[in-house]
Amino acid sequence: ISCALAHKLKDYNIEILSIDKSSSALIVALENVSKQDLIRKIILRKSDLFSKIRDFEKFDLIISNPPYIPISMKDTLQDEVKNFDPDMALFANDDEGVEFYQKIIEKAPLYLKENGLIAFELGINQAPLVQKMLEKDFKNIEIDKKKYVPVVYLLGEFFVLLDPYVNQDIEKTLGEMGIEVQRQIWFGDWLEGVLKPSFLNKKESHRARCV
Repeated sequence: ISCALAHKLKDYNIEILSIDKSSSALIVALENVSKQDLIRKIILRKSDLFSKIRDFEKFDLIISNPPYIPISMKDTLQDEVKNFDPDMALFANDDEGVEFYQKIIEKAPLYLKENGLIAFELGINQAPLVQKMLEKDFKNIEIDKKKYVPVVYLLGEFFVLLDPYVNQDIEKTLGEMGIEVQRQIWFGDWLEGVLKPSFLNKKESHRARCV
């Protein structure tokens, strides 16, 4: 996300703080930042959510794609999903998968500037729960339902909505069958619309967008 942000806002004088509690994830992030020559734009820090964020640090924008799969669903996932990423990157410990949204939303107002924006990627069916959490401190809450399921397969006149973690081999198979495949916008590309200057420059109290 940080690299996508840096590229989308390359014409602006910005500084991005990217956090993760996993040392391994930060090592990979450092490699990506270095390869893309973004060292001067992105700061990496080991932090469990806001635990290592200083009181005086304030942000125009907080973006998160947190773990949102309920741990109870682990056995139902494809092997290429649950065996590829560590559990801490995938699973929340509550039944609805909204544990980390709650933690972030509770603390975010302390670290957002007056007209700050918070943006999330949501799991399926989590929008109403997260919206209710946001309503306490945030205004202008927008749920982008058009991009609610990241993968859409167009089969003739029918749209088939599949799990976001669908195996890419399915796309290849459909292509070989001559079936047109269309994708909705993924989170990184969606940021481009979220971060248009006209949206960033709105003089309003804390705002929220979810996809």
